Amino acid sequence: MAAAHQVSAVIFDLDGTILDTERATRDVLDEFLAAYGKVPDPEKEEKRLGQMYLESTSGIIRDYGLPLTVEEYSKAMHPLYLKRWQKAKPLPGVKRLVKHLYKNRVPLAIASNSVRRNIDHKVPKLEDNPINCAEVCWSQGCQGFWAKAVAVPSLQSQRKHYNIADVILYSLLDFDPELWGLPPFEDRVQGVLPIDPLISTAQIGDRILNNLHRVVSDERTYNYIADQISGIYLGWAKLKVHGFYKVVIGTGWDFSQQTVERVMVVEFLDYTGKIETEPVKLLVIGYIRKLQITDDILQALSVTDEDRSIARDALDLQTFSEYAHDIHFS
Repeated sequence: MAAAHQVSAVIFDLDGTILDTERATRDVLDEFLAAYGKVPDPEKEEKRLGQMYLESTSGIIRDYGLPLTVEEYSKAMHPLYLKRWQKAKPLPGVKRLVKHLYKNRVPLAIASNSVRRNIDHKVPKLEDNPINCAEVCWSQGCQGFWAKAVAVPSLQSQRKHYNIADVILYSLLDFDPELWGLPPFEDRVQGVLPIDPLISTAQIGDRILNNLHRVVSDERTYNYIADQISGIYLGWAKLKVHGFYKVVIGTGWDFSQQTVERVMVVEFLDYTGKIETEPVKLLVIGYIRKLQITDDILQALSVTDEDRSIARDALDLQTFSEYAHDIHFS
């Protein structure tokens, strides 16, 4: 396949693209404003994403009538953010892509509109030596360069705002190096990309088809699953009544309603009995493929015979079978 473009360098955005700082700090403003008897306005805060630091801070002070200067606000907020940045993790596919670029001698840099002291607290959380050595530049310093843009929206409700990008991905797990003149990834194991384990707790809901069930989520279901996670995955399930099973897990976003909502389904492999609604722990450990393109979310999440075959075979390999009774299930 001929490459559409030849990559000469890559500039990563920091927050929400390579580091999941936005989820980690999601409740900071709520906590801060509560002290002033205020509640965040979701519409205003969504529009504020991506703004320069001074613009964003000034807007918050103005919109909520806070009796503070920019300096006073920044001083009060910094320790709250600092505490939560410790929980931020690299987003799906980031470490894999960075290592691939580094291996192929592609220069890397980080672009951010954060102030330097904040960047210095965030970068070590990437846990990846190549990117820790990357150059840091700010938005103002990166303007004016001719570049191709790959967008990975941190809020799925904002996907429509990224149409200017050359490519829009759900996560960097779907990044295709060959489109950019780079060698392909070579880290799949029998058709599956191993990923850092993701734990989810939920309820098994109604059966959709065969052993495919809709997952009924609660407030903790997606605590360890980034908003960018979308596609068909494999893993293990521990049912409260029926025990451990190999599973194929599909998750994506339903854009057909006024409010964008996450949907998750799980198919129990090689189980012929009837599963009633009951609590379940899911351990997601491998990525199979991205979703089909369709407006019907349940159709997009359909599990194919090929998915089942790949999952059954892969979950017998030690790379994946060792998680069957993982400590996460205890």
